[in-house]
Amino acid sequence: EKTPDAFVVAAYDGRIVAANPAFIDLVQAATLEQVRGEAIDRWIGRPGVDVEILIENVRSHGIVRNFSTILRSDFGASEDI
Repeated sequence: EKTPDAFVVAAYDGRIVAANPAFIDLVQAATLEQVRGEAIDRWIGRPGVDVEILIENVRSHGIVRNFSTILRSDFGASEDI
């Protein structure tokens, strides 16, 4: 909750379960309620590509490291993550 790094927890189906204030700010949402339950690929990765690979790797290996992608905010800004 207090880390300055954006942090998000998603279920195996890619829906956001929890996010810290840094993630909420990064995607330019106002509250956790605006992101909770939403598909993470709304903000993370190229649509239909990166998140599918990310989730499949978590399912297969239980962990993913050094995965580069992009983050898109609600207002069109993008950032490498």
